[in-house]
Amino acid sequence: MWVHKKSRALIQVEGLDQEGRALRRFQVTHLMQVGDKHTLKRMRVDTLDPVRGKSLGVTYLEFEKPKAVAPKRGLQ
Repeated sequence: MWVHKKSRALIQVEGLDQEGRALRRFQVTHLMQVGDKHTLKRMRVDTLDPVRGKSLGVTYLEFEKPKAVAPKRGLQ
């Protein structure tokens, strides 16, 4: 796991098998600001060959900024 020193934000994580070989690598590529906080906007996910350690494929996960929702009135 890699963490940014200044913001203490997660930068990269590797998922390992029982023998300690990397299976997946998750890497934050973009952040977005929501209110006064930053959150994940885009993440790269590499699926790795545990024997060779090479990438078998890449997927990008993208998250949209949440839409404002009006507060509910009373109990529903």
